[in-house]
Amino acid sequence: MGAPLNARQPVDWLRGGGALHRALLVLASNLDALLLAFICGLVGTGLMVLYSASGESVARVSGQAVNVAVAFAVMWLAAKVPPNHLMRIALPAYLVGLALLVGVALFGEITNGARSGLQPSCRGRRSPPAPPARSSDSRPARRR
Repeated sequence: MGAPLNARQPVDWLRGGGALHRALLVLASNLDALLLAFICGLVGTGLMVLYSASGESVARVSGQAVNVAVAFAVMWLAAKVPPNHLMRIALPAYLVGLALLVGVALFGEITNGARSGLQPSCRGRRSPPAPPARSSDSRPARRR
């Protein structure tokens, strides 16, 4: 077996020969460490504020943490795309976005002053009106 660990001997994965170190290098190869630390600080602060504002609801914070994890995965995938591929799809993506905006301007419905996009699953159906609000006291108020 190997020599026992002491304070002067570095752990194998810190030395650069271990599998964990190689995996971390592959995962973080295209990410800026300072930017990632800043984003993690902002996300952590946001999750703490959400925990406080939601009445210490762990369910709401964990749901938001799942959203953050998905966002980080998308960010990591976007960082792996070479810039020349992004430049190649920039103009077509811009034109698709412009066509979608024109489609909303031409065919969208105006509801409450806002123009909404095409929603084929909801088109033509109207929700029933909400019942009037009732007070918890069934007796009419007395005048004094």
